[in-house]
Amino acid sequence: MSTPLRLRPGLPALEAFPQKAWNRLLVSRLRSAGMSALAYPDPRGYELLRERIATYLALSRGVECTYSSGTSRSGVA
Repeated sequence: MSTPLRLRPGLPALEAFPQKAWNRLLVSRLRSAGMSALAYPDPRGYELLRERIATYLALSRGVECTYSSGTSRSGVA
């Protein structure tokens, strides 16, 4: 029988995290990353995410915008 997962709000079940797979993927991405990975990212946010948000807003809300006219941020205000 395996150890039960601790399901407490706000605390991840670290014992369930796939650490070996994560490390393997991380090393793979770092090896294939160029020097641009060490530079500061675009302050407006990830371009593909901005494109998708602009498309969503156009289709769902009728907002006319382009990905270059918006920003994506983390957090709440």
